Amino acid sequence: MAVTIKKGRGVEWEIEIRDEKGLIVGLHYPIDRRIKKKQKDVIEAALRDAVVKLKLLDVCDKTTSELKMNTEKLNEDKAAAIMNFVDLIIGAFESNHVAKNALTLAQLHRIAEHHCSDIYGSKFGNIVSRHGEELAKECGLNV
Repeated sequence: MAVTIKKGRGVEWEIEIRDEKGLIVGLHYPIDRRIKKKQKDVIEAALRDAVVKLKLLDVCDKTTSELKMNTEKLNEDKAAAIMNFVDLIIGAFESNHVAKNALTLAQLHRIAEHHCSDIYGSKFGNIVSRHGEELAKECGLNV
């Protein structure tokens, strides 16, 4: 970003704020040329501050855009992980590792437990440690 102060029409100064490509990103701000030097210094300092803020806004816009792209990618990855998990269950049924086409919640939890451990290296604990023995039994666990 660059700030240029130049003489304008009449008794005014014009101030341009341009980005790295030379495009004007700020309006022309007319300032009376008859202002005292001290006032001019204060205005220039304020403009430099404005340029810094414009740069920060530009960085924030870029960061927001990148975060949006990363969030979209993360959501795609999450969806793919869920489908991968379901495909794993279907594959287990197809290869006769699962005898019938009906799962209890306890069986589903156990498959998810192994899937997370094998694929992602994350350990979450078994259904009893996470939900208690009574609920585990209600979910179909044969303890």
